[in-house]
Amino acid sequence: MDIMRPTPARYLKDLLEHTSLIAYLKYADGKYIYVNKMYAAVARTPSRKIIGRYDRDIFPEPIARLFAEQDRQVIETGAPIEFDETIPLADGLLSFITSKFPLRDDAGKVWAIGGVCTNVTGLKKTQEELRQSQERFQALTENSWDGMMIVDGNSRILYHTPSLKHILGYKPEEVLGKPVWDFIQQDSPKNPAEAVQKLLGSPDSGGRRELVLRHKDGSLRTVEGVAQNLLANPHIRGIVINYQDVTARRIAEDHLIDSERKHRLLVETLSEGVWSFDKDGRTTFINSVMADMLGYSKDEMQEQPIFAFLDQQWAAVARSQMESRKQGSAEIFTRDFEIIRKDGTRLYALVSTAPLWNEAGNYAGATVAVMDITERRGLEEKVLNISDRERRNIGHDLHDDLGQQLTGIALLGRALQERLSAQSSPETAAMAELLQHVDSALVHVRELARGLESAPARPEGLLEALSGLAAHVRSTSKVSCRFEAGRRVLVPDPGVANQLYRIAQEAVHNAVRHGRPRKITITLTKDAHGLNLTVVDDGTGLLESPKKDAGMGLDIMRHRASLIHGTLTIASQTGKGTEVICRIPAATPTPGSEA
Repeated sequence: MDIMRPTPARYLKDLLEHTSLIAYLKYADGKYIYVNKMYAAVARTPSRKIIGRYDRDIFPEPIARLFAEQDRQVIETGAPIEFDETIPLADGLLSFITSKFPLRDDAGKVWAIGGVCTNVTGLKKTQEELRQSQERFQALTENSWDGMMIVDGNSRILYHTPSLKHILGYKPEEVLGKPVWDFIQQDSPKNPAEAVQKLLGSPDSGGRRELVLRHKDGSLRTVEGVAQNLLANPHIRGIVINYQDVTARRIAEDHLIDSERKHRLLVETLSEGVWSFDKDGRTTFINSVMADMLGYSKDEMQEQPIFAFLDQQWAAVARSQMESRKQGSAEIFTRDFEIIRKDGTRLYALVSTAPLWNEAGNYAGATVAVMDITERRGLEEKVLNISDRERRNIGHDLHDDLGQQLTGIALLGRALQERLSAQSSPETAAMAELLQHVDSALVHVRELARGLESAPARPEGLLEALSGLAAHVRSTSKVSCRFEAGRRVLVPDPGVANQLYRIAQEAVHNAVRHGRPRKITITLTKDAHGLNLTVVDDGTGLLESPKKDAGMGLDIMRHRASLIHGTLTIASQTGKGTEVICRIPAATPTPGSEA
């Protein structure tokens, strides 16, 4: 039985209908004879509506003109021509590689044109993305100040980015093929491959390390890099090294370390104690002098809160100052403190505190300079005690000696005055005037003696002394002075009572002498927070006074307050008077004090 086989034309048609290529055939005048399924699909037009029609009937005019021009070139040359074209169609902008060829009749005349097109839109897109990627990579490598190189298994440089010029002064082409060890500040290895492997570790592993490289001008550069062993990667077949020049950073770090070393050496050689702590008061640094002052080792004090070395009163002061720093106060705070040594004894210190701030501008802690003034404090206290004792002695001498002598002179003078008067002597009037001067001198001596007296050494002695001070001011000046005590305040400690009395004396004296007040009020109160002495006047304002002795008086008052663990506050405004307040916190021991 014979099998009917398809003709060659049928074979060709079946092949064209099932290929992914676009195929077509048209007469020399441009009328379509045949298009395959792919042509119809791309043109979005059925084959029956294409055959027998022209490009101008199917495509927009610009595309139709393009195809007609291509057909003309094929007819004129009589040879196949390949065209690379990108045209807008229904599916968007598509790219094709088209091969057009002439078909000739028996007489050799071109009677038709055939065309086969390959859709390369995806390929073109991939090529464009690759081109853009290459451009981005080139831009990054050419403009980056970081270095990147690839070396082979024998440590020879296969590739380097243009940044090499910035880092080591070479152009990339100057180093290609050279061993990387030629540029590293170390002896060249006997086995480069082994050295590279040792440097990098196992394949696909990376490691960060710091190296010193030689610049083209002979100087050295410190670099920090990461190496990735990709010798087994068929696309790389090398070792990729990314690095950056850290020379400036390393120099800055070395300078910083050197500066810190010098700073610490300087701090350690100071005669003062230096104590730093963080925002919570924990010790971060102390020098040896500070540790020796307190009898601790540095390790014992490290991380310990500063409050652990202060009693209740001074811890409260330190916390208050710390809170003011957290609120943004930037002033340097200087005052006396009592610090507890390891053996329990107390260290009197002059402390100057400077706040520390972090990069965000927030309080980060403080550094304090501590000067041991225990001996000086003791001497000052002795001087004041001696001064007070001498004042009392002088007062007693004035009252008991000079006062008695003046009294005797006055008695004798009055007896003489009586005899002169009985004799109708013209000197009687002169004698009377002399006696007035004697009486005035006696009053003045008694006032001086009273001013030199201390508060009586009794629990109620301070109340009596302050009341007497107010009465004395009223009797000797044109100022209204009164003493107020909201409730009975007893101060059994004679030292505390005497210092408070002297502070009140000085405050009243300064007000009368420099402030020209009409009224002065002395107040002594006691509450849960402690003991408060207040002297208020309505004068011109003490702090505005140009008198040097007024300033000295303020310093003495402050020192007296510090001797009894108190604080002195002075508020003064021009024309509105002055307020002097001495506060002794409740934590300060005043044995026997009663409400």
